[in-house]
Amino acid sequence: MDNQVKRKSVEYPLVSIIVVNTNEKRYIGRCLSSLLNQTYPNLEIIVVDNASTDGSVEYIKKNFPEVKIVESKINAGCPGGRNIGIKNAKGKYLAFIDADAMADRKWIENLVKVAKSNDKIGMCASKILYYQNPKVINSTGTLICKDLTAINRGIGEDDINQYEEIEEVFGFHGAAHLLKKEMLDQIGLYDADYFMQHEEVDLSLRGRIAGWKCYYVPQAIVYHERSASIGIGAIEKLYYGERNKIQTILKLLPMRFIMRALFYSIKKYYYMYQIRAKRKADDSIVRKHSVLKLLMTLCRAWFDAFIAMPKIIKKRKKNRYRISTREFKKMLRRFESDLYKIKGLWRVPTVNG
Repeated sequence: MDNQVKRKSVEYPLVSIIVVNTNEKRYIGRCLSSLLNQTYPNLEIIVVDNASTDGSVEYIKKNFPEVKIVESKINAGCPGGRNIGIKNAKGKYLAFIDADAMADRKWIENLVKVAKSNDKIGMCASKILYYQNPKVINSTGTLICKDLTAINRGIGEDDINQYEEIEEVFGFHGAAHLLKKEMLDQIGLYDADYFMQHEEVDLSLRGRIAGWKCYYVPQAIVYHERSASIGIGAIEKLYYGERNKIQTILKLLPMRFIMRALFYSIKKYYYMYQIRAKRKADDSIVRKHSVLKLLMTLCRAWFDAFIAMPKIIKKRKKNRYRISTREFKKMLRRFESDLYKIKGLWRVPTVNG
């Protein structure tokens, strides 16, 4: 019997699935049902509850007794909640899925198959389709702009099997992904100071500069509710996204790249203004709020990012680059995207959604 258990653990290493829940009772049942229906035979499912007040915990305990619940006394945000889950997980692989998403039965099976295929694969990105319209792509992995804005590859495009190859991408969409515990042991966990937005870019970049790869797995399918938790066009997405992006620039980029990235950030804001004037994406952040409010939000984001410089400097000192500046530049060029050229972006205006 012991030999059978050992063989199973080698063939099917334990995967810990972590779901962060913050008042998501209306979605969590659908999510957990899809996880309990996975074909992969060696799983533990952990729900980290971020001080919910909607009865989520009671609902999960009553309807999903197989699920392990870890209750946080405060709302630790998305990255903080994921870190709590990681610290309570036993798996060799750690899978993350948002509470407002639903996984295909073979989601974990297909992610693990690719993760096991190469020792340098530390991250796997899922094929994410919109729950509201499963024929439209949310993400097939991420690419990166010069200012470190992450672009979901294929966002807003009709899914006509144009992204059906297993291939390397820059990073992953946070709604559904898999990480190797070995990689996290080396580079550290999510940056809990980010609270929400851009934490996936930060982790993807830290993984890459330590020599790890991220692969997109088209057979690992997840259906994601668009901006369900915070709402479409929420100004908080702009604030946290820009604040955290600037912190990532200051924390991780080689010195010669910092000024360039900040310059392209300002260039992107001008592009956002053009969108507001010319596009009809009425539910996007740039169309939903006044120019004054957008400008004040951006100023606050930059101010708060630079106020955190003492902490950022400490984090920067802890980061040890494993690739040269030349290799870093080559990596960015390989996975670089241009915000102006995204085909389907304006059908789904939230860039990181």
